[in-house]
Amino acid sequence: MKIQPHENLAKSPEKAPMDRAKEQLKAVGDSFESIFVNQMITAMRNTVDEEGIMPRSHAEKVYQNLLDTEYAKAISSSGQLGLGEAIQEQLLRDAAER
Repeated sequence: MKIQPHENLAKSPEKAPMDRAKEQLKAVGDSFESIFVNQMITAMRNTVDEEGIMPRSHAEKVYQNLLDTEYAKAISSSGQLGLGEAIQEQLLRDAAER
């Protein structure tokens, strides 16, 4: 019985260390942008008066927090702000200077 190597593994060369570093820096920049946007949404939501006919339950507050987190991820992944990309470029420049 002859064992054949998996085609994708045999053809795909190992990524260069710089490519892996760029991917990691992109993930860091994207994560920071998402956290920043989430903080902005939270700050904006805190300015809205929540007084109403019925008080908000704990479950509703948790759901709103989860929804805000998803909004932040969607906003940051759209690339409209560019904050993640700016952070990535700055980190790459800092790494190149070392």
